[in-house]
Amino acid sequence: MLGKLILFDLKASSRVLAPLHAALLLCTLAGRLFLAANLEETVPSLFLGLIFLFYFLLLFATVAITALFFIYWFYKNLFTDEGYLMHTLPAPAWMHIASKTIGMVIWHIIDTIVVGACMLILLFAFSPFADAFPALLRYVSAYLAYALDLQEWGMIALSVLLFLLSIVVHGMSAFLCIAVGQLFNRHRVLAAFIAYIVLSVIVSFASAFFLLAVGYDTMATDVYVTSSYLSELVSSLVLSILYFAGTNYLVSRKLNLE
Repeated sequence: MLGKLILFDLKASSRVLAPLHAALLLCTLAGRLFLAANLEETVPSLFLGLIFLFYFLLLFATVAITALFFIYWFYKNLFTDEGYLMHTLPAPAWMHIASKTIGMVIWHIIDTIVVGACMLILLFAFSPFADAFPALLRYVSAYLAYALDLQEWGMIALSVLLFLLSIVVHGMSAFLCIAVGQLFNRHRVLAAFIAYIVLSVIVSFASAFFLLAVGYDTMATDVYVTSSYLSELVSSLVLSILYFAGTNYLVSRKLNLE
């Protein structure tokens, strides 16, 4: 059943996110051809500025909508009129939460790949960047591997894991706050927003207290980098579990569709 829910969420999200990312790619390719042909030299500066403004607005909209879609979808699909149908399915609450979390991670990965590819496509139109890119990539990779005292593949694996966990943590914190907001009969969105602010403040204070408790300000640079990465990994994992458990409890035990 979990697989069916994941496919359902991916199909629903694809109706919005797939055309948006396709439009961004097409605009990027058009921009690459535009730069390759040196057409910017023949276009009035005002019109050229409008083109760049439109492109960066599209880029921003793509990233923002990808980040916000599954938060909106979580609320709409489980706590509005659609919730009456969704909660009659033979699937426990944790499956609904897990399917939306997995869908969110998948689309964030797609978004990162597409946006990164678009940036590289445009930047490679400029020969200085194209010439310097291989050396820059080797420098960044070597520095991170040295700072973390890991082999390059270990560094890459750790960075990818932290990236995925950061998506889960931010998404699950929003899911938890929405689940808190649905406890109220009125002003649910406002209640969820207030819950998010309160949760963010609590987590920020807890993180600051932890950093002071372990004495990060007295650590050497290399120790600090390694410890911060590992602490971030552990804290993200713990927060993900706590957020998931709290959301599952509220959805399964305290569901309010009125």
